[in-house]
Amino acid sequence: MRHWMFAMLTSLAAACASPRADAEHARVQAHLEGALVMVEAATPKGLTPAQLEARHRLIHLLREYIDAGRYPVNDVSPERTPIFIDRAATRCAMAYLIEQTGHGALVDRVARTNNLARVHQLAADEELGQWLTSHGMTLAEAARVQPSYDNLVTTRWAPTFAVLATGSVGGALATGLELGGGPALRGGARHISETTGACDDCVYRTVAVMLEYARLFQLGRPSTNQLALLTSWDLLQQSRDHSVYVLAGATAHVDESAPVQLGLGALGGMGFGWREGVPWFVEGVLSAMWQTRGLALRVAASFGFSW
Repeated sequence: MRHWMFAMLTSLAAACASPRADAEHARVQAHLEGALVMVEAATPKGLTPAQLEARHRLIHLLREYIDAGRYPVNDVSPERTPIFIDRAATRCAMAYLIEQTGHGALVDRVARTNNLARVHQLAADEELGQWLTSHGMTLAEAARVQPSYDNLVTTRWAPTFAVLATGSVGGALATGLELGGGPALRGGARHISETTGACDDCVYRTVAVMLEYARLFQLGRPSTNQLALLTSWDLLQQSRDHSVYVLAGATAHVDESAPVQLGLGALGGMGFGWREGVPWFVEGVLSAMWQTRGLALRVAASFGFSW
């Protein structure tokens, strides 16, 4: 029953994957199948019973790893490279074998210090050498088992729109404290980098360029029409469901006063977005604006919905 369910889930995943991701998954799996055949067919001579038993255990674990079909995703190098542990904590075949035999500390150390190293580059690692010896595996066999992974991060541009409400508090040299708030609209384009491999949410980074128009009503003062050219980019490794980003841009405004007051300035801030279900976001922004009547500083908070 479990084998049937696994086969069904694998088929569904394959149907949703891109052709390039399918080809990469098949390539890695073929590599591992070939390594398994080699390890099964060429047992080194002179192994002790304990080494033979440990080697047979490795063969079983490698078969288990191949059947699970979950391999690291290369989102760190434009070239094909080994990856001991990827950003989603997926282990490569060698990391899996070492960890499953009770040497998780060795796996963590290699991932921390030499995550993209080939096995031959780790030949001088005494702890790894001891593990290979005790498990009846040669360095050449370990190198054959270790796959390399193609970069499957794709990029694309997509339109982006947002509607938001903002509230601000600040002050100007000439007029003192200013309170304001109102609606705003944004439109622009978003550059998206995302993984198309077996771990689709390992990479989801965005950079957006947007034009914003805001109609701000100020307490005790004329309303303001504000235009801003904004850029936002993700701070951390993201998923499609949420993002933490920084925001910066240039602003200009026209006060509806007599005489008309003009302003030019810049802003910067941070935001948090949530895309699951209703795509909402919150932002905090600090702006500095040189106006006809003098310098003004404002702190603003916004809440909005994006598409």
